[in-house]
Amino acid sequence: MIACCHQYNVSSAHVTFCRGEEMATFRELGYMPRLGMQYHWENRRRGTEEKYASFKEFEMDLKQSRRKNVRQERKRPAKDGLRVFRATGDDIKPDQMADFYEMYIAQTEKKWGRDYLRREFFDEIYETMRDDIMFVFAEQEGTGRLVAGAINFIGSPPPFCRHWG
Repeated sequence: MIACCHQYNVSSAHVTFCRGEEMATFRELGYMPRLGMQYHWENRRRGTEEKYASFKEFEMDLKQSRRKNVRQERKRPAKDGLRVFRATGDDIKPDQMADFYEMYIAQTEKKWGRDYLRREFFDEIYETMRDDIMFVFAEQEGTGRLVAGAINFIGSPPPFCRHWG
């Protein structure tokens, strides 16, 4: 990795979510640790193995102030004239994949962005692993124009989201 940094004259290199033994090796090489955190939500009632049967049931376990906040956040897109929906498998249309790629490029063109995923990558995952992808899109009501999206890779057990636009 150090040789690649020198070869390509990059100012820094980052390894995210590495294991303990990997972190020890990087420290020995002079890398500074960067501690991060991921949140993995599990469909379980706090302190039990019992699952929530519905989102409403989950909401009822929240404090009243948190429940009110969640409800307001969930109403906000509609107030802004947006429809939020999911698409996976054969429900994903080629034009949605193309629109998401454009959103991805627009996002990476902002400060510090890097568009390391090429259009061919999106074409390939559309053709070969569509059933393992879940998009969450926001479209402008009445126009059908997608204005935001997130791509989630469905794994076991949780989906993993890395890119949005």
